[in-house]
Amino acid sequence: KKLLIVFEEVEKAENKEATMLCFNLFKNIVLLNEISIYEALFSDEIFNSMIAVFDHDPTIKEGHKMHRNYLAKATFKQVINVKDPTLVKKIHENYRMIYFKDVVLLRFLDDGALNTLGSLIYYNNATIVSHITECPDLVRDLFVKINQAVSSIDRYEKKGGQGKGVEVSAPTDSEAKDPFLFLQELCNIVKQMQVPQRESFYKTLVDAEVFAAVEDALWAASPQKYPWAWQASVDVLHNMLIHDSAFLRNFLVGRIPSKKSLLTRLVTMVVSQEVTPGLVHQLMEILRMVLDPDAMQPSDKDVFLDHFYAANVAHIEVALVQKADSGSQSALLPKYNALEMFSMCAKRHGNRAERYILSHNILQKAMEIVKLGEMQLTLSVIRLVRTCLGARESASGAKDLAYAKCVEKHRLLDPIIDLFVANGARYNLLNSNVIELVDLIHRENLRELIAYLMEEYKAKFDHISYVDTFRMMAIQHQNNSSDLLLDDDIKDDVRKVQSNTTERIDEDCEYTYFEGGDDAEEEEEKPPAMDMDEDDGFMPRKTMEEDEEDKEDDLISSISRRKTGVGGKWGRGKKNALPKKIAVSRKSNSVQSSPGSESPRKKRRVDEMKGS
Repeated sequence: KKLLIVFEEVEKAENKEATMLCFNLFKNIVLLNEISIYEALFSDEIFNSMIAVFDHDPTIKEGHKMHRNYLAKATFKQVINVKDPTLVKKIHENYRMIYFKDVVLLRFLDDGALNTLGSLIYYNNATIVSHITECPDLVRDLFVKINQAVSSIDRYEKKGGQGKGVEVSAPTDSEAKDPFLFLQELCNIVKQMQVPQRESFYKTLVDAEVFAAVEDALWAASPQKYPWAWQASVDVLHNMLIHDSAFLRNFLVGRIPSKKSLLTRLVTMVVSQEVTPGLVHQLMEILRMVLDPDAMQPSDKDVFLDHFYAANVAHIEVALVQKADSGSQSALLPKYNALEMFSMCAKRHGNRAERYILSHNILQKAMEIVKLGEMQLTLSVIRLVRTCLGARESASGAKDLAYAKCVEKHRLLDPIIDLFVANGARYNLLNSNVIELVDLIHRENLRELIAYLMEEYKAKFDHISYVDTFRMMAIQHQNNSSDLLLDDDIKDDVRKVQSNTTERIDEDCEYTYFEGGDDAEEEEEKPPAMDMDEDDGFMPRKTMEEDEEDKEDDLISSISRRKTGVGGKWGRGKKNALPKKIAVSRKSNSVQSSPGSESPRKKRRVDEMKGS
């Protein structure tokens, strides 16, 4: 306080050297980074006098008393009646510290001082939010004023400024704007708090029916006439969705029967020309979070998505097909947003998005937009096609080729490839997006599209050498064609083998290979033919081809043994050197034979072998 008294004296004396010395002195006091000093400097008794010292900052070019003049115009508005003097004091301290940190000494504060001031602001904010959360009367008063503001806007818009003989006045800032901005400010403060405190505050807002108030405000207010209402409402929705999307989604599920639901309003405005690009971006983010199936409750997922595709997607389709002036960016923005919305749906919603896109010819309608010649829209169309071709998988894990078949059937890639060829070797976004699309088709081996592209554009792709994508796709096309020919050859071979096998079975059925035996004792000693498993220690059942090969090997072995004098009945060597019985397994019967009794067919083969 004594230093401030000295400063007032030297300022009256217009002693510039002394005032500059006071400025440097107070600046160094602030840089001491002491919490007790900050509490004293930002108190009601000292702050207004202390801020006058920093008006003599040598780097200020605007003139004398800049800070004092600005703070003199600032007014404290109480949207809700806060009766606690401690809470009011902390609100004033926060305002002063934020102004001091962001404006007065922004160029001089070091990291330590910035962190300390930030911590003081954070704890003050936590105290303010906790007090409001614990006082339901304050929250109730806030939403009463918001609802009154929405009612006044609605009456004014419906009456067009005229009532029944009485003029309806437009809502003023004090009664309409301030409650929305206060709620927006609260939500921006709360998003910096810890999770338990955020949870408690947002639950308090949900209990106060914040979503119903926002829904009424967005339906009553026009984005062009009341941009502050839209900006504040969208900020509130966005902050609550970031914390927990279940709050808003549960409200939207309950509002499904209503024709003027919040979801319908958001969808219609995201493809509207009335909304500014910045606000549209926020609306897109809100819809992405709301429509994320992974974050939905299983009990509400089907109901909510079915309602979305039955009642709201049609608004997006209308924006996609409506006529627009190619020179007007505001008229083209809804088409761009519609394409991005369909890309998001195709990526996340699987069967529902596929059925809608294919049944309503969305891809064909999107290709018409390419004719407008707008690069951003063309790139968005390419992203939509790429998303559709790469996103869908069937329940078994295999790729669903419905999108690929639609693209191939209607030749939807023709305008895109024509633009790519006309673009030449210029390295730009169009070039990169088309190469990425073709690379996806090659990696996923979408045979229909590979064949379609190579048959139609191979001559145009052959000269492209700066990437390997088209060369690899040509090789893939050759491999696919070879596989098809190989498949046909294999099928023919299988048919021939099946035919030959059937003929051989019919021929063998006419003869018997068994040792029928005149010897009844040997017939009785023959074991029954059995099918043995590997687990039992026996050889497994042989196939028909293996069995035929074994029979031929047995004949050759028998002949060789006769020539060398080995083999029981056939040779002169050791008796019974060869097994007496050979079990032959077929598909439906088992037969046994011994080398003692042969069919005429076998005798002819044996004679041929002897002659050779």
